[in-house]
Amino acid sequence: MTTSLVSCYTYETVTKYRYESAQDDYNRRYRGYTRSQIINELGAPDRVVPIDGSSVILIYEKYTSSISRPIDPLGLGIGSYTETRNRIFEEYYIDSSSKCYNVRTNKIKEIPYQETIKKSVFD
Repeated sequence: MTTSLVSCYTYETVTKYRYESAQDDYNRRYRGYTRSQIINELGAPDRVVPIDGSSVILIYEKYTSSISRPIDPLGLGIGSYTETRNRIFEEYYIDSSSKCYNVRTNKIKEIPYQETIKKSVFD
């Protein structure tokens, strides 16, 4: 009598994510909007910066902070903390005719995709 092993592997489908800039999406959506349409949709900007005569940039921004804990293996409460501040922004460039002609942002979008992983039955 002979016994044979047909397969040493199983397959599992997992969802992973890749990250891309959302700037092109913002430009497709808001380019051509008027200043008042953007403000009606997003609310009042955090700042308005004048550029080139009557053109302006509407700036929507927020800051996030994270504080890292120090490595303190003896538990003595000594060490220094590090604070990191990140600026998340959307900048809408409005021309003299009150139309949006460009959008800059550092926001990202999460794009899911599926991948099949081959796993050994011996792991």
